[in-house]
Amino acid sequence: MNILLQLIFIAAITLTIWNGVEGVRLNQRYERSIERHERTAKQYEQGTSDYLQYLERTKQQIQERIDKKGWSQ
Repeated sequence: MNILLQLIFIAAITLTIWNGVEGVRLNQRYERSIERHERTAKQYEQGTSDYLQYLERTKQQIQERIDKKGWSQ
């Protein structure tokens, strides 16, 4: 009976350690996922900003051409 209790105790300790290791791995995966999401969000914001600047430059160029031709209203 004493040996059975010792084996159960050893198994419980082993499972506790295993769960701790798995918990650390899950936390690391979660942190990497958050970092990827933040990078993606920054890239999206930069792309949007670049596109808006492109549109503004194009608008200015068109306006300059209109003004040059004398087509403005």
